[in-house]
Amino acid sequence: MIPTQLRFFGPGLIEAQHGQPIPIRSRKQLALLAYLATEYQIAHPRETLLALFWPEETMADAQNNLRVTLSRLRALGGKLVSGGAPLAELLIVDRHSVQLHPAWIDRVDVNLFNQRLERTRQHTHTLRSQCANCQAVLLEAVQLLPANFLAGLGLDGCPVFEEWLFMQRERLHLLALEAYRDLALYAEANNALLAARAFAQRQLEIDPLREPAYRQQMRILAKQGERSLAL
Repeated sequence: MIPTQLRFFGPGLIEAQHGQPIPIRSRKQLALLAYLATEYQIAHPRETLLALFWPEETMADAQNNLRVTLSRLRALGGKLVSGGAPLAELLIVDRHSVQLHPAWIDRVDVNLFNQRLERTRQHTHTLRSQCANCQAVLLEAVQLLPANFLAGLGLDGCPVFEEWLFMQRERLHLLALEAYRDLALYAEANNALLAARAFAQRQLEIDPLREPAYRQQMRILAKQGERSLAL
């Protein structure tokens, strides 16, 4: 697996070579980088970024804040290397738009997570929860999930960004639950009960009100001979 250096599952972590964390100066700098890194498919007009991150500032102040933040992100990109050699520029920036450089797409944990889930959706099978090939891919995907997307991050006075962040968290939350569900179902069907129980428990850690995971836990405990605990 390609090493991730831009990690947004959790509070946000940028890593240089050999895993050393690179300090990020501000929450908006982190938020802007996360937005560009996960919405990499298009070049984002500067006006869109101003509305997302500095909606209450005057135009002149907002434009200056964006210039300074982009400059700091580009400087941060210069500290990120692979095999001792710098990769491409972190961002593609011109007078009108900003976009993550394609060389960095596969070094973002969220993007790798989405890519692996997409592989399981494109694979030919009746049910993903019954496909042995997809189980390995799902395991790779969930290993990228130590915590929620941008855990603890919020930007007061930036309602459009906050709405985007909420939608991203909800989408990734659901995808994670579905991945653990299918891992648990496959493990249970193949009598790997310890693994099945762990995958079901992981769902409950993500969503304590998830009834199908409780039902699965009860089935697994009963199969393990722990009837009283199941009850």
